[in-house]
Amino acid sequence: MGIKQIPYSVLSTDRINRISALLQSANHLEGDIAEVGSYKGGSGHYLNVHSKGKRVFLFDTFNGIPMKGELDAHPIGDFGDTSFETVKEYFSDSPNVSVVKGIFPYSAKGIIKDSDRFCFVHIDADQYESTIDSLEFFYPKMVQHGIIVCDDWKWLDAATKAINDFFETKKEKPIDSVMFQCFIIKS
Repeated sequence: MGIKQIPYSVLSTDRINRISALLQSANHLEGDIAEVGSYKGGSGHYLNVHSKGKRVFLFDTFNGIPMKGELDAHPIGDFGDTSFETVKEYFSDSPNVSVVKGIFPYSAKGIIKDSDRFCFVHIDADQYESTIDSLEFFYPKMVQHGIIVCDDWKWLDAATKAINDFFETKKEKPIDSVMFQCFIIKS
């Protein structure tokens, strides 16, 4: 078997590097790893590389943006130039990685149990509803000191508002990371 080419990611190198570093700092904790908005699997590749064999869940519609609210910048179908089959095949030699197709969080039903816990989650859902749904789903499942990284922070109004709205009533607050990215550490 030849060396696999890393799948394409729209994330800049500094964002990928920060995700990798934050995952490495949380990976000693118990719990799984997840990503919502996996696109072509580029950032998922790095989640897997640094997973230390933990379960990694990669969620995406693999049909592009599924909905558009009034704050959302991306039209329905944007980022649709991907393929579930291609991403699933890329991770076929990684039994710890589950590539899941569908609209999140509905796609997680039957895949993630109520008792499952997470040490690291990357959310790159772009739209308001998708971002807030992802935060509502994963926040209660995060272990203490677990990390949630959110993309499109201070870049897309919808994602930024969803992050601010969600954490408005929480003791954790978003921490600026590299450009267009923030994270929280669950207390």
